[in-house]
Amino acid sequence: MSEPLLAMATVMYLGSMLWVVRQLRLRRGHAAAGFWGMVGAFLLHTLALLQFTAGLGHVPLTTLRELLLLTGWATALLFLLLQPTLKMPLLGVFAVPLIFLLSVLSLVTPPPSGQRPELPVSPLLKLHVPFLVVAYVAFGVSCVVGIMYLLQERELKSHRPRPVFHLLPALELMERLHFGLVLAGFALLTVGLIGGVALYHQLHGSWLVPDIKFTLSLLVWFGYGAMLVARAGLALRGRRVVWMGTATFMLLLVTFWAANLWSSAHRY
Repeated sequence: MSEPLLAMATVMYLGSMLWVVRQLRLRRGHAAAGFWGMVGAFLLHTLALLQFTAGLGHVPLTTLRELLLLTGWATALLFLLLQPTLKMPLLGVFAVPLIFLLSVLSLVTPPPSGQRPELPVSPLLKLHVPFLVVAYVAFGVSCVVGIMYLLQERELKSHRPRPVFHLLPALELMERLHFGLVLAGFALLTVGLIGGVALYHQLHGSWLVPDIKFTLSLLVWFGYGAMLVARAGLALRGRRVVWMGTATFMLLLVTFWAANLWSSAHRY
């Protein structure tokens, strides 16, 4: 991995977030310089990913370390697209800790010992892994938006919200964005799981996947499915739906690590 480039990007992500926080505390607006600092960090992140991909000869998808790098990059990309589009200046303050954590983990996670896992030669792999990566990113950003929603709701209930929270959008807008991100992630997760089952059948001749990550992924699928049904079918709104999404994302983090610890079919 191109550690120096990724390390510089990681430091720039953190520095840009701290700059925005400082400017907000001093009530100097939302500090556009902080956003452009995050753009610079993303460009370094992109160069690190390209350099690593060139060294591997394929997109980094075969180990946990590689998946952390790719997921962090995709999360940063989605944030940079959402913040100016939705005009949510505080989104970066809440999203960068997740990007920073993924970047640090990709730096400190040791490469696998022994021979690298070989990728199956099948177009189904392109349906399985990339769709799951983008689903993880959508769920991660939905969790960030959910946390913003919960904090904004608490501030409004206090009847004395701090000035910085006036920069957050309306609760209704954040709740709709949270729902949209979960819906997109759920659709991508569904396609990714179907592709994974089809790939397993192609390789092993069985539709039953006896793997801990697949089992936990199904629980995540049911968790987000229940949240979507509660909101769309039962007209449940607000804090309870957001908490359902946040709890399911915690389960998703467990599946992320379970693959490397216990899975026999997955090492990413």
